[in-house]
Amino acid sequence: MIVASQFPGTAYDAEPTFAGVIQKYFTELQGNENIGISKNWNEKTAAGCKYDYERRIIPTLNELSSQTTPVHELTSEHFERVIELLAERNHYSDATVGHYRHLIYVAYYAGVERNLYPDKLFWEDSFDESTATEE
Repeated sequence: MIVASQFPGTAYDAEPTFAGVIQKYFTELQGNENIGISKNWNEKTAAGCKYDYERRIIPTLNELSSQTTPVHELTSEHFERVIELLAERNHYSDATVGHYRHLIYVAYYAGVERNLYPDKLFWEDSFDESTATEE
């Protein structure tokens, strides 16, 4: 299943965009097993989530940042604002807001797990990577 192909997958610094992470890891096969973002979803759920990424999450994120912004430059504020805008515009229930939060989480962490960028989504205000040591 090709996902988010209408969006740039590579940022201006040659790193992946949020759409690029989804493009590459929505379905990732290891042998015959899907180990990607959609690994626990049946076909109908995967199709619905594909729609949510392509028609809701990525376009809203692109309103707040450039289509070629690398994921490593996005902050928790970007993603929280995406969720707020989706909820405001569509009058979503708490359960639906939770669904969108989960979709953002699994896509973001697909890149973290593959060492594309550090896990700073919720830590950027309290963790200064430049002062960290291996200890």
